Amino acid sequence: MLNLAPELAERGIAINAIAPGGTATDMAAEHTASYTPPALRDVPPEPVIQSMNALGRLAEPDEIATVTAFLLSSDASYITGATIDAAGGWI
Repeated sequence: MLNLAPELAERGIAINAIAPGGTATDMAAEHTASYTPPALRDVPPEPVIQSMNALGRLAEPDEIATVTAFLLSSDASYITGATIDAAGGWI
């Protein structure tokens, strides 16, 4: 991505990425359920989630969409070659 950003910047194209953390989606819930050992299926997920990032929760899909909207807006006109970490302070 970093190699492509300068080349495409000459054409007015920004190259950026979003690095999302765990996000509360149906697909994530299905994936988690299918890979959770039976002994842990009745354990509340909150302690595990709290240990995963500084915010102690999964992102809501609209929180990741907001980052996407920002990168697509004119407010991000001077950003290229960047990766935006939207992972809640992943530890």
